[in-house]
Amino acid sequence: MAQYATLNIEVVKGATFSWTLTLKDENGDAIDLSTVSSFTGGIRKRKQDTDTLINFSFSTLDAAAGKTTWLITDENTDTLPYGTHFYEVFMNFTDGTVQKVFQGEAKVI
Repeated sequence: MAQYATLNIEVVKGATFSWTLTLKDENGDAIDLSTVSSFTGGIRKRKQDTDTLINFSFSTLDAAAGKTTWLITDENTDTLPYGTHFYEVFMNFTDGTVQKVFQGEAKVI
């Protein structure tokens, strides 16, 4: 993946946020996640902030097929303030490199 994607998400305050997606390259082929050691990312109040309001949990369901799930528990979404915030997600590779894959608005409703 050469660039990150901008995707806006909605998080319902007090409900579990769970999103399963398949990462694909510019040709529409699944990205093999076998060299990804982890994903990291979270929601910040504003883009320029350094502290996160909450971090996502991630699980890779099928590395060869590029399938991963993001999760925030209902207890944790309940702590988020209403409004439009900013989020980012990064892939951390086994060789130590880090690549941004997503960013966007996280609207808490």
